Amino acid sequence: MEPEKLNQTSDDVVKALTLQALLRLRRTSAEELQLEPLAPFITLELLHRFHEGAAPYVPHTRTIVPPEMGILELKQELNQSREQMQQAKAGWERERSRMARAEKRHADGLEQAEAARKLMRMARTVQAKAMKEAAEAREAQQRSEEDYSRAVKELEQLNSHLMSEAEECRGLWLRCLCASLISTITNYHVPMWMCMPLHAAIEKNALR
Repeated sequence: MEPEKLNQTSDDVVKALTLQALLRLRRTSAEELQLEPLAPFITLELLHRFHEGAAPYVPHTRTIVPPEMGILELKQELNQSREQMQQAKAGWERERSRMARAEKRHADGLEQAEAARKLMRMARTVQAKAMKEAAEAREAQQRSEEDYSRAVKELEQLNSHLMSEAEECRGLWLRCLCASLISTITNYHVPMWMCMPLHAAIEKNALR
């Protein structure tokens, strides 16, 4: 291959060799992966040896580039690797989107749970207040019933006292009337048989 064409394709070959070497890592440790990039170590001498049929050793990879693999195959492998990387990136984006949605659902669930707890606390407060008001209403009703019973008893006692006093008044009024009748008979010498209807009427009126 002419040096001009070799220089023109050296960047692609370097990228291809680098990717090919990375793809074929099987026994490389994690520490070696942290070393310097492979591209600065792939020189024109290695490329000449590669095109002459030799098998160049790529530093820091422990990988031998097969001489039968040409530039087109390396480019195809590079394109395939790029597609795989794009697919992996798309899959990673989907996974990240899914994780973001899951985190959002989790956050929404936490908010809903907090709102439910607040509603539960409010409901418990309202229930306790209602129970307290119901207890106070029962106590007020009980006091009202007791006051009513006490008022009924007092009214019955007052009525009984008034009835007894009325009986005493009737008896006293009857005695006064009889005394007045006797005084009238005595003073005016009225016969007793004439006073009998009046006495009967007085007794009848007094017993009402």
